[in-house]
Amino acid sequence: MVPDLPYAEDVAPVDYVADGIVHLLGRPAGDDYHYFNSATIGYGEIAEAMGARLVPWGEWRAAVAGRLEELPIAPFATVLSEETPMFSRPDFDCSRTERLLAEAGIVCPPADRDLIRAYLEAMCLI
Repeated sequence: MVPDLPYAEDVAPVDYVADGIVHLLGRPAGDDYHYFNSATIGYGEIAEAMGARLVPWGEWRAAVAGRLEELPIAPFATVLSEETPMFSRPDFDCSRTERLLAEAGIVCPPADRDLIRAYLEAMCLI
């Protein structure tokens, strides 16, 4: 099950970010580069890609709390709010980074069902 949260996630693959960092290392100091994947994915799409149910936050939280001993999230259980979490995220302008990397053939794949499925396969979860 996946919690139904009201925002989209930035899923930027580590190989894209690592390639980007290495490529831009030689540029002048003081420049900022942002590696936010502008093609975000919502929790409904994540659940679909995983073949999981999308459930309200409270139901997800209760299920996690009921299985704490067997879940890696156990140390973080105390910070799971009873209220649906709302995160404020900065808005990153990645256009310059994306342009410079695209010129070098480094392109971030969209955060979509295929990317989530690739992650699950790599983790031997499907």
